[in-house]
Amino acid sequence: EVLDAAQDSGGGSGEDSEMGGGGYGAGGGMGGHCFVAGTLVLMADKTYRPIEELALGDFVMSFAENEKSWGARRWDTELEPKKITSLTVAECAKTWWLNETRTSPIDWVIRGNGEPARAMWLEVGDTIMGSDGESIKLYKSESSGMSEPVFNFETEDNYSYTADNIRTVRGMAVRGRYNNPLPYQPGKTMKEVYEYTFGRKFDQAVA
Repeated sequence: EVLDAAQDSGGGSGEDSEMGGGGYGAGGGMGGHCFVAGTLVLMADKTYRPIEELALGDFVMSFAENEKSWGARRWDTELEPKKITSLTVAECAKTWWLNETRTSPIDWVIRGNGEPARAMWLEVGDTIMGSDGESIKLYKSESSGMSEPVFNFETEDNYSYTADNIRTVRGMAVRGRYNNPLPYQPGKTMKEVYEYTFGRKFDQAVA
């Protein structure tokens, strides 16, 4: 079961996935699954809070896509405070180890070079990007063999945050350009991004 809470949209946004999650839609998709309870999120005041304790309207540290990068897309910009606009919880989802953090296999994290990758694509020895842009070398990248509750959220504009010092970004931000020939425009509401990306009215969404 997936429960969503969102502002100004009437529902959360999900992602299609190799792991059997729901499709894009309002209030029904798996939303990228993401992180287990206890994962620490960097807040705007530089403190840390467990992901399951976050609420709509809280401010976390986020990061934008680097619009000046050439070639591959990168998320290597400075951190900035952004407000949480949507919350998602999946009651039972497969999880994946990235060092000592458990996330979803389909979660998008940022490689050491700033490019996005799903957790399950990463291998031991690869690097991922930390909160301050530092490279973190992976010594563990494997299935946990467990299914457990996982939590996720969206931030205004950037759709990104840091979890256990790992940069992560929502799939809608990563895949938006591939689904629409126009350049992605930050600063839109979740409803506007949905309509922009998929070319149909939000109220026509099917979970």
